Amino acid sequence: MKYIRNKMAFLINNIKLKNKILLIMITCISLMTVFSLISIYHIISTYNYTLFQSVTNVLTYTNYDITKQLNGYERLSGLILKDTRIQEILSNVKDSDTLYTEEYNELYYELSTYLKEYTYINCISLYSDKAEIIVQNKAASPLNDELKEDIEKKLASGKGREIWVTEYCEERGLILAREIRRMKEIKLDHLATLIINIDTPGLMEAAHAFNQYKEFHYLLIDQDGIPIYNPSGFSLQILDDVYTNTKQKSYDILKIDKRKYFAVCSLMSGLGWNYICLVPYDDIVKQISASILQASVLFIICIFIVIWLTNWLIHKLMRHFKYLILKIKKFMGEEESIVESNYNYADRSDEIGLLHQQFDEMEKRIMELIHTNYEKELSIKEAKIEVLETQINPHFLYNTLETINWRAKVIKEQEISEMVEALGNLLHATLANKAGIITLEQELDLARYYVVIQQASMDEHLLYSQKVPEELLTALLPKLIIQPLIENAVIHSMDAMLESCIIQITASKEGNEWDIIVKNNGSKFQENLLDKLREGRVKPSGHGIGLLNIDNRIKLTYGEAFGLFLYNDGDMAAAKVHLPFHEAE
Repeated sequence: MKYIRNKMAFLINNIKLKNKILLIMITCISLMTVFSLISIYHIISTYNYTLFQSVTNVLTYTNYDITKQLNGYERLSGLILKDTRIQEILSNVKDSDTLYTEEYNELYYELSTYLKEYTYINCISLYSDKAEIIVQNKAASPLNDELKEDIEKKLASGKGREIWVTEYCEERGLILAREIRRMKEIKLDHLATLIINIDTPGLMEAAHAFNQYKEFHYLLIDQDGIPIYNPSGFSLQILDDVYTNTKQKSYDILKIDKRKYFAVCSLMSGLGWNYICLVPYDDIVKQISASILQASVLFIICIFIVIWLTNWLIHKLMRHFKYLILKIKKFMGEEESIVESNYNYADRSDEIGLLHQQFDEMEKRIMELIHTNYEKELSIKEAKIEVLETQINPHFLYNTLETINWRAKVIKEQEISEMVEALGNLLHATLANKAGIITLEQELDLARYYVVIQQASMDEHLLYSQKVPEELLTALLPKLIIQPLIENAVIHSMDAMLESCIIQITASKEGNEWDIIVKNNGSKFQENLLDKLREGRVKPSGHGIGLLNIDNRIKLTYGEAFGLFLYNDGDMAAAKVHLPFHEAE
């Protein structure tokens, strides 16, 4: 996974700036497209939900109105059941097996009275073994024996409660049936069957009369999927599909006879019937599609405008970077000439202007440095010529020291001769025009010349010894490292003691590194002396080459891991020079 991330980062980092900007633009457009599609989906969902709420409000009102009417019919059946005169006449008929004309007329009158009080009833019928009484608003054919038998079976399973018969709605409308039993003395024997035939279309149309949406289709389906009200004449298969889909969801979009409908279902409380509203959805889809098409065309036009503007801006931007790259190549010598531009970048304060301004300023400074260095090189060459011309002076000094040495040998002044010879060798080695890196053997010779001169001036109170392995004599180190350490030891030792000054030099090698240690008696190093010298807390004595100079030269030559280390070893002060091992060829 990390490899893939690194590979992707490498590829992205090496894409040209123009392509990176285009990639960012394409990514933004893609995100805008995705968000637009999500927004369209959200808008359609919101519209559908708003339509659902609107239709639900209509269904709720009509549902309440229809349910109220149906409950009224159930109360009507209860009133007829409890009517004392109807109970008395039906009881007399059953007991005497005879229905007199007066009794028939009286029953007919009672039922007519109830019929006039309620609307949307086609007829009220009473069926007994001895009589059949039908009171109707509209002409209605009497029930056949098969229908009566079916209703009586349903009543038997209803245990005396009223029942709604929905199987014959297409032929006879909605039927409310109830068994009338004798209430006197709580005998509860069967007296008659009450059947109330409802004008279903009239009831439903009256409930929808206030609705402003005339194109809506309303369906009433019972709990078993049997259609109670189907004015649009949908087939049983279609009604079954509508019933199956809507009873599981609050709303759905259905395709019926190649047309789309927005279906909303409402459950009629107490009855368990499904009251369904179908809203034609094709026109809505066309309107939504037209709006989406207009928005899409506008969005595509905007995208093309954005692409064109982006490409134009990239071209305007990249020409400044191309000109800067050409200037850099020209400065580096990779281009012989560049296209001249009359554009004044000094007036710009953006990043492009700053880049050009900084590059022009850098080019100007570098050219000044090159010119200055060229003049310095000429000066150095002139100085070397002058040095060659003045070499006669050190040669004259060497010849003079040789003459003194020869005269001292003639008069047998051996001490003067050695002192002069050491001074001449030290002067020659110090002023010699050689590289700053010499062998340990050459560095020890310099140290020995200095010790000979000091011994002559100190009446041999300076005791010097060195213990250096022969294989380290060819090791390389910066010139004048050991002699300043010996000089420092002599100065500080002689100031603090009257006894002889002892100086010991040792060297050792471990792996690819080696050390030179200079020890002396009569003095001690302060703790963290080098740090104190760097921070100015201790002032140097000012004699010869300082300790900090030695440490800095080593670190500049070989790195921070090497340098000068000061410590105390018993009664002696020790200065250790730590170096990488390089051997002279």
